[in-house]
Amino acid sequence: MSWEWEDYSERIYRRCFKKHGAILEPKPVLILFAIHHVLGLFVIPMNLYYYDEYYYWMLIALNSFSGFVSDATTEYSYYLDTDKYSGLCKMRVINFCATIFLIW
Repeated sequence: MSWEWEDYSERIYRRCFKKHGAILEPKPVLILFAIHHVLGLFVIPMNLYYYDEYYYWMLIALNSFSGFVSDATTEYSYYLDTDKYSGLCKMRVINFCATIFLIW
């Protein structure tokens, strides 16, 4: 939850105090992230009242694991040399597999 607050406050700061802030952080993006971060606050009552629920635990575990897979594949694809055909093919395959995994 602290990351949610930090991310949104950074976006507000960038919008208000940086040069070209309105271009970097347009109003629809700020509204979308506000909704996203407010929905993240629902984790508090869920953790208080459903901490021992098996399916809630499974949902959180799968969500965290899919975030890990997404971040790991993204970071790995940054290191690939996409100027070469082999690196470009690896990046496409890795990103396709990650997308299928996240949709599943």
